[in-house]
Amino acid sequence: MKSVFLTSPGRCGTHWLGYLLRYTLNLRKNIKKFPGTFEDYVDRIPLLESRTDSNIYIKHFPLGILKKISDIVNIVAIVRDPRDIIVSASFYISSRSEENYEKCLRNFQETISQKNSEKLLQLFSNNLFHKKWFDSLIEARNSVKHHLIRYEDLIKNTEDVIESLIHNLGLDVSRTLIQEAIEKNSFEKMSEGRPRGE
Repeated sequence: MKSVFLTSPGRCGTHWLGYLLRYTLNLRKNIKKFPGTFEDYVDRIPLLESRTDSNIYIKHFPLGILKKISDIVNIVAIVRDPRDIIVSASFYISSRSEENYEKCLRNFQETISQKNSEKLLQLFSNNLFHKKWFDSLIEARNSVKHHLIRYEDLIKNTEDVIESLIHNLGLDVSRTLIQEAIEKNSFEKMSEGRPRGE
């Protein structure tokens, strides 16, 4: 079985999907931290794949960088409404710095209240890595083999989305195993009580 490389712009449930796939497909997590550039990391994957069983890689790399490994791993890209990414990121930032959180939230609220899509795009591209990731997805969507998952679908129909993804990867697991994975890796258990949306 090929390894799985999960990528997203961040704040899209990437790690949660990773836990679900690790549980259902019995994958090993590999190279949690690696010094160097995105390209250095990707260049190391063929060697790792030749030495180990199936792995799961979870990184927020632009899709275009992954083209050179698209024949040796299954690439899964996860997308989410950018407005929700900004809200989620603001909650994440708040856990690190009250000042950053207040500034980010103020900018976001101003932008939404003015219905200013140009300013929202500017906020998105200036404050976050996410725009570069989405730009790469648009540019590489037809040249890099990948499976695309919408975060909103994953939340609404977790069981069906996981089953469909696993089927599209050319694999077969029981519905019971998928249900078990969802139960053991629920948002409530993983977040230790953090309210949804934060």
